[in-house]
Amino acid sequence: MDEEFYCTKCGKKLAPEAQFCQYCGETVIGSPADLHRKEQAKEFDNMVKESRRTWLLFLLAIYAIPAAIISAYILADTSAIANTIWGYNDMQEWYASHPDVTLDTVKTYVMAVGAMVAASSICAIISLICCYLRKYWIVAVVTCFLASLLCIFSIFGMIVGLFVSWMIMAAKDSFTDTKKPATE
Repeated sequence: MDEEFYCTKCGKKLAPEAQFCQYCGETVIGSPADLHRKEQAKEFDNMVKESRRTWLLFLLAIYAIPAAIISAYILADTSAIANTIWGYNDMQEWYASHPDVTLDTVKTYVMAVGAMVAASSICAIISLICCYLRKYWIVAVVTCFLASLLCIFSIFGMIVGLFVSWMIMAAKDSFTDTKKPATE
C-alpha cells in the first residue's frame, strides 16, 4: 500500500513525488525543492556571518591602528605636549585659579592619557586578531570591552567600543572555538 502524504500547512493530500503543495504552494518537507531552499538559506547565513566579520575587522582596525600611532606620539613627546598645553593663553586664567596644578601635573596627565590610549589600542588589536583568526571568542569580547572602557576620554569611542563588543558577542557562532562538537 502506498503511503499518503499531507501538506504541513493546509493539511490537504499531496500528489506522489510532489515538491510543492498544489493547493497552498508550501514546500514539501524532504523534497528536492526543500533541500535546495535549505541549502540557499545556509549559504545566505554564511554570507551574512562573513559580512559581520568584515565589519568587525574594519571597525576594530579603524580604531586600533590610529590609537596605536597616537599613543606612541603622546608617549614619545609627553613633555612637548604638556608644554604646549601649559602655554595656551586660554588656560592661564584656569591655572591661576588652581595653584595646585603645575607643569609636572600636566605632564603626568598627558602621560596617563597616552598610557590609556596605548592600553586601549593593545586591547583592540588583541580583539582584532581574535576576530581575524575566528578563535578565542571570550578574549575578543573582553578585550574589546576593556578597550572601550579605557577610552573613557572619548564618549563617542566608548559607545562605539561597546557597540563593537556587542557585535562580537552576537557573532559567537562565527568563532571556531565556540562550535559544539557534532554528535553522532
